[in-house]
Amino acid sequence: ILGGLSFLALYMAGTTLNDIFDFEEDKINMPYRPLQKEIISINEAYIFSIILYLIGILISYSLGSLILLIATIFIVLSFLYSVEPAKFVKRGILGNIVLGIVSIFLPAMAGIITIAGKIQTLEIILLLTLTIFFIGISLFKDFKDMEGDKGKRKTIAIKFGKQKTTLLGLIISTPFFIIFITTLIMIKQNLTYFLFIISLIPLTHLKLKNYPTKQEHKRFTHVRL
Repeated sequence: ILGGLSFLALYMAGTTLNDIFDFEEDKINMPYRPLQKEIISINEAYIFSIILYLIGILISYSLGSLILLIATIFIVLSFLYSVEPAKFVKRGILGNIVLGIVSIFLPAMAGIITIAGKIQTLEIILLLTLTIFFIGISLFKDFKDMEGDKGKRKTIAIKFGKQKTTLLGLIISTPFFIIFITTLIMIKQNLTYFLFIISLIPLTHLKLKNYPTKQEHKRFTHVRL
């Protein structure tokens, strides 16, 4: 439970940090978000992010040096993903790779080590296949941001368009999804671990679920009013 809370706090801190540094782009892509609607200020978002980072790192410290190391790598990558001048999100596939590492590989690895005390080679292979699968389908999430990203980011969707990006995403994700399922079948005797890994699939879905478009948001707001 503590391990989950730690990386949940770190994940929320990282997404908040990303929202801060994507403020201008999200004015176009997602103008209905709290920052863009000025429900919360940039300074308040910074404070919220810092508090969550501290909570995550303190919990990780209580779980041992290895979990603390994983949490530290998570934090470094979350900064590289969001903060200038690195901002991997502008660097095409590098942004998707970093997103896969911090969304799937590192949290899952920390969870396995917290539960079992160690991680085995087969488990690492399983997490790598799930991470690469996630990287493939994460290419699709950039479609909703294309309007605000033009001229500012070099995402795969901007470079190649929706059709080629969809094809590339399927080429990357499909074989690794098959390998992932095959590996799960190979280790099915470990029910606890099996259920833990399966629980990552809804996380992947939630992470990649598109935000409503501006038109959908307007319709929702109109109906609500």
